[in-house]
Amino acid sequence: MKIEFDGFSYDPSDGSLGHRDRTGERTLRPQVGRLLETLATQRGRVLGREQIYREIWGEGRVVDFESGLAALVKELRQALDEVGGGAALVETVPRRGFRLRAGAASKNPASVGPDQQVAIRLPKIAFAIGLAAALAVLAGLLVWPDRQGASDEMTVAPTLAILPFEEFGEADFGHAGIRLADALLAELWERELEGLELIGRTSLMPYRERDDIARAVAEDLGVDLLLEGSLAAEAGGWRADIRLLGLPDGRVLWSIRLEHPASELPPITALAGEAMDRLSVDWPDVSTRRFGTTDGNGISR
Repeated sequence: MKIEFDGFSYDPSDGSLGHRDRTGERTLRPQVGRLLETLATQRGRVLGREQIYREIWGEGRVVDFESGLAALVKELRQALDEVGGGAALVETVPRRGFRLRAGAASKNPASVGPDQQVAIRLPKIAFAIGLAAALAVLAGLLVWPDRQGASDEMTVAPTLAILPFEEFGEADFGHAGIRLADALLAELWERELEGLELIGRTSLMPYRERDDIARAVAEDLGVDLLLEGSLAAEAGGWRADIRLLGLPDGRVLWSIRLEHPASELPPITALAGEAMDRLSVDWPDVSTRRFGTTDGNGISR
């Protein structure tokens, strides 16, 4: 049974997604299709991440859910955008989940009788004629306001992942590189930086030794931003270098160096907190330079 909304039509039997006003269509992967079905069948309702998890992966599956869901949401938004300009239909509700924005669902003419179709079309035609006439009269009298909100319909939140930090020196780090990555993720989660979605680090583990890690995680996981760096033990103390990279080009967008004179590694939470305090201040400028203007809905592509 086809699912129709806002001019879109999705057929679960073959994964085809199209729009009545556009030529061509996209074929969705099964998991992306199940995400669309889940959101569309409960249109306008905020669905929690756990509920979406069960609908897509079922019970008993062990997957990196945060990373997987972020990639699926991004892929679905791109598909909607490509076939009908509706990327913003999939809305992120911070700390709650996702929803397919409510609107006037499209009607399937085949499900309406011929007499009903005529009855439906005639008022629409009359309304369109009247509206066109009114607009023609007012065209010379009114100055149309700038549709600043139009750009909001193309907002897609970027995703960020964090690599375990490299460790240099003779000291016993005690897995400090992994712990720092986890602490940074926790700090970012608490700060809720505008227009940013986080994914878990476990999905990045298979890529750590690859020379093309930036391109690989961008293509395979849909990662837009990568936080990486190193911990180094030196004669005078400790040094932490933290960098934010834009993917897939790997260009450095932001960096910070934190130094600690003591012979022992400072508390990981303190390092992470100080670094993310700085990033929180710099984030509006970083996101604007990388993605464009920011607003309450995220990053405008």
